[in-house]
Amino acid sequence: MTIQAQSTPTAATLWRRGALLTFGAALSLCTVGNAGCQIFFPLNEKVASEKNALEARITATGRVQGQDEELVKSFRVCMPEDLNPNQNGGIEPTHAQLTDYCNAVLLPIAKQMLQECAAQELKNFTYLCDVTPATFLDVACEETCNIVTLNSDCSNLDTATAVFGLAEAACLAEQDPQADGPRPIGGGMAKRSTVEATAALGSTVTIVRGGSAQTQPADGHIELTGDLFPGSPISFLTALSHVDDFHFDALGGLADATLTNVFAASSNTATAVLGDSGQAVFGPSTTLTTGGGKLRIPISPDDSAQFAVGNAEDVVATIDLANKLCTLDSTAVGDDDGTTVEVITHLVGTLVNQPPQADAGADEVVECTSADGASFVLDCGGSTDPDGNIVAHQWRVASRTGDELGIFDSMVTTSLALDATEEYYCNVVDAFAQMATDSKHVTVADSTAPTISCNAPATILPSQAPISFMANAEDTCDPTAGGTVSVIGFDCFLEHKGKFIKKTESCVVGVDGATFTILDSGGVKTKITWTVTASDSSGNIGVQECGVIIAKPGA
Repeated sequence: MTIQAQSTPTAATLWRRGALLTFGAALSLCTVGNAGCQIFFPLNEKVASEKNALEARITATGRVQGQDEELVKSFRVCMPEDLNPNQNGGIEPTHAQLTDYCNAVLLPIAKQMLQECAAQELKNFTYLCDVTPATFLDVACEETCNIVTLNSDCSNLDTATAVFGLAEAACLAEQDPQADGPRPIGGGMAKRSTVEATAALGSTVTIVRGGSAQTQPADGHIELTGDLFPGSPISFLTALSHVDDFHFDALGGLADATLTNVFAASSNTATAVLGDSGQAVFGPSTTLTTGGGKLRIPISPDDSAQFAVGNAEDVVATIDLANKLCTLDSTAVGDDDGTTVEVITHLVGTLVNQPPQADAGADEVVECTSADGASFVLDCGGSTDPDGNIVAHQWRVASRTGDELGIFDSMVTTSLALDATEEYYCNVVDAFAQMATDSKHVTVADSTAPTISCNAPATILPSQAPISFMANAEDTCDPTAGGTVSVIGFDCFLEHKGKFIKKTESCVVGVDGATFTILDSGGVKTKITWTVTASDSSGNIGVQECGVIIAKPGA
């Protein structure tokens, strides 16, 4: 990604101990007591100076189909107001306070989403919430958290473009592309891919000043939100977890300066569409980066600072799904005492997890097997995960949060009454607590007409008349169909040398509902036929042609 200073920055001063090194709209070196030092930011003036976010790791362990399974989800979360030093008078929270917040607020939210939106059986898992010792700054955490109530059917925890969240006051430390402020915490549990960028793969941070450059290896973390296929809108979140120290000679007129503890995090304020080439281009003012570092010089105490900057040029994310690689390139341009300075971040990472794709199968009409309806099999075994780490499947009835069918089964047998229609949801969860859902409609119907039996022999003798034949009908799904049998017509003819000779005048017959009576056969070799119908309660009509041939006695 490319982050360049806006052409008309807004001035703001942001330091914790007086002497700062920041990069953004302007890169400045300031020393204690330098009243003429200013640090510029191309953002609004609502910029925090204290670290206001934490990283929480939630682990759930349990057994699925006799196997030990583990779900792990890391959240970069904004501190609540009472723990945020920028809102509580500058009081930094202790690690114990952040851990208490993790257990009291974050853990219940994660459990609720996993159990209500995926599988209630996950309540039997053991959950732990850990907070990393390091905290960090994210300007998004100073905006209002757009709390959104979790829909009863979890529909707002289903797609990449939805606004995710719960009523609890917890937000991710990243911009919400759908709103002005941070993304509610539910956004971390759907449609999100994880990338681990490492120095071993070539990730670096480079500082270029006055034509000379210095590069240090770096490690980082990238999360991509959205479906990673062409035409899909995506957004990203990045964070540097480690950068080696920079050592400068005569940096800004100061000898032996060291820049240490460099950190930075970026997130999008808008989505971009992933192109056929695997690139997504984010236009100007769509990416927010916050970060900081510590300047160490021999003649002064260490001084630290934070910066915030938006992008003035396009940001480009490149995703190579075939090789499971993601690359982000960032350039922050500023000024150091009249000399242009660039801070270039090049992150190359392995795509360690992509969300699963649920596949409930096509909508289906099932033929009834009795008057009570039918049993049938639901199978979401076609659900896929690029990383092969689906932990659990769960079928639910009527909604994503409806009654469960089976326990973690991808294939279950259930039943419906005749003429009933139901929607069934298959929820899948992978080892990174990423959830996906697909649904199908099933209708049990009767599309088979009653089966009619004529109950007549192939031949009769003339002397057997008068003779009656009573037809009957059976229907798998409607026991009353037998009461609808009726004879609706007859014919009487003689076939001679390929010609049909009508004999309806010489044949004498009688009809009474389902009973057909031959009173006078009309003579030897005459063929008498009659048509029988029957219907069922679903409107299916059965038709059967019945008939006998008048045989010659003794033949």
